[in-house]
Amino acid sequence: MRQENKERITAKVHDTVIGIVRGLLLTSVIQGLAATLGYMIAGAQAAVLLGVLTSFMGLVPLVGTFGVWVPVGVYFMIHGAYAKGIFVLIWGAVVVVGIMDTFVRPYLVGQKAELPMFVLFLALLGGMEVWGSKGILLGPLLVAIAPVLVDIYREQYSRQKPDGELATDHHPRH
Repeated sequence: MRQENKERITAKVHDTVIGIVRGLLLTSVIQGLAATLGYMIAGAQAAVLLGVLTSFMGLVPLVGTFGVWVPVGVYFMIHGAYAKGIFVLIWGAVVVVGIMDTFVRPYLVGQKAELPMFVLFLALLGGMEVWGSKGILLGPLLVAIAPVLVDIYREQYSRQKPDGELATDHHPRH
């Protein structure tokens, strides 16, 4: 492979990985802030601490923020504060997970990775389905470098003849 193509792929991988990591970290912080607001509205003691825990748990694959706001909501309900418990569960499902994972995370990751939000969302979901937690990185990474590889192939191996027919650099063996 030509050096300039290696550099293009390396640059795309670098930008995509930086975008994914930055997006995951920022999303986790924003989820923690949103959860803190929900805990404060519900009147939870140590709402800020719970928000910080929610933020850290946002970085844990599979468990994620569920590991904090679900137990908090259940705790309220066990202790008879049904309205507070239901509020925390709905807030967590809709705001902390629903909005953040569906819109904020793909937007933040996609900015640096230069991927459309919908494509990135599908790459995140598909990557997680195929590779589990590793898919959070691998799905968007593969989707990001695929167009670069296609462009390199087109530039290096495909040539357009004047009559519109494709000619390749490969010659049949005799």
